[in-house]
Amino acid sequence: MFQAVQYVALIVLGLLITLVSVIPAVMGWVPLTILSGSMAPSMPAGSLAVVAPIDVDGRENIPIGTVITYMPHPDSDELVTHRVIVRNTASNGCVSYILKGDANDSPDPAPVLPKQIRAEKKYSIPFAGRMLRLLTPDVKFIGRILLASVLLVYALWQIRMSFKERSQRSKAQGLGGSASGGGVDSPEDSP
Repeated sequence: MFQAVQYVALIVLGLLITLVSVIPAVMGWVPLTILSGSMAPSMPAGSLAVVAPIDVDGRENIPIGTVITYMPHPDSDELVTHRVIVRNTASNGCVSYILKGDANDSPDPAPVLPKQIRAEKKYSIPFAGRMLRLLTPDVKFIGRILLASVLLVYALWQIRMSFKERSQRSKAQGLGGSASGGGVDSPEDSP
């Protein structure tokens, strides 16, 4: 029973690390920590939001309901992650969006222009961002290396055990093969 719990815990931990670190790195996505409760309950403060960059052409065709990350001020590093609630097209063809946090009573104060938009939310994990903020980039890198090493050792161990089990089965079948009637016919048995 305890061993089963250990396996489940390892699987959950591996899945969490994969969702938090491996998938974003492979896909070119970016993990961001949600600092406020404006997107609660779907993304409470401390959640990890994994976002994918949106290319310049895609910024003018974002569907209503999409959660995006944008820069409210050009000279700031601040990012806001809110939901698109309105898409406007001016008479001159310029597009703008009205965004709102799910927990907010009113929309964001200013329309968002395509040039301010940086990314689209792919998925989020509640409270995982809070844990990741405690770790430095060096610790995260070492953690990835350790996880990859542990997974590699585990995979090699599984392969070794599989070969060992096959070998034992072959030996057991070889010892009792003629008694069981299995195997290849000998020339004397041929018509």
